[in-house]
Amino acid sequence: MSLGVVVFWSSKQYSSNKIINYRWSITCIDELQEYMKQIYQELLDVYLEMEEIMGKEGKAHHVSYAKEAMKELVRSYMTETNWAHKGIVPTTEEHIAVSYISSGYGMLIATCFVGMGDMVTDESFKWALSKPPIVKASCVMARLMNDFYSQKEEKDRMHVASNVVSYMKQYDVTKEHAHNVYTDKIEDLWNHINHEFIMNRKIPLPLIYCSINLTRSLAVIYERNDGFTQVTEEIVGHIKSFLKSFMQCRA
Repeated sequence: MSLGVVVFWSSKQYSSNKIINYRWSITCIDELQEYMKQIYQELLDVYLEMEEIMGKEGKAHHVSYAKEAMKELVRSYMTETNWAHKGIVPTTEEHIAVSYISSGYGMLIATCFVGMGDMVTDESFKWALSKPPIVKASCVMARLMNDFYSQKEEKDRMHVASNVVSYMKQYDVTKEHAHNVYTDKIEDLWNHINHEFIMNRKIPLPLIYCSINLTRSLAVIYERNDGFTQVTEEIVGHIKSFLKSFMQCRA
């Protein structure tokens, strides 16, 4: 089955929160606006290529788990978009229940598993998709660090309220106070990840490291500012260095 994710609304249908299309098929591409067609086709092609590669190893079904993670990510985007258009500022509890998914880290971890060889089984994917503590902590940290550093830019355009804004409104505190709270939360999440790593006895270490290393990348991306949204030369340099090292290893 080819992969497709289509989520779009007319203004009337959006206001009533009705989804026109949410299905996984190339057949719906003509229903998209022109600017989205290329993006959609590229997304389809990525998963088709994954299926072809994994099919040669008899593991094409592993890609279905990556698709499920992508579908979950899109559902979280839908919820956040609804909040943004309706001007809803959710509570911190409501926010993080959705936005830890929209951080994308759960999707990235499941997708990384697809290409990690024989150590990955169906149970490995089910473990990752169940959001065990170490994976959830990684997802939450990605969300909090993104919200922490991108708050100003997102405030200047229509965007769902950040976790920081939700906290400020819910507890009637200043931005500085909220930042201090979230700094402590991020530190606690690192401690939680370390604890889960030490206590792990069942999951192969390379799979655990997949989650941990993605989390480590946050320190680079958000070292000084929102390096995810406003990509700096330093980030570009890291990416080039990684690709160069990868190609040298494959040579």
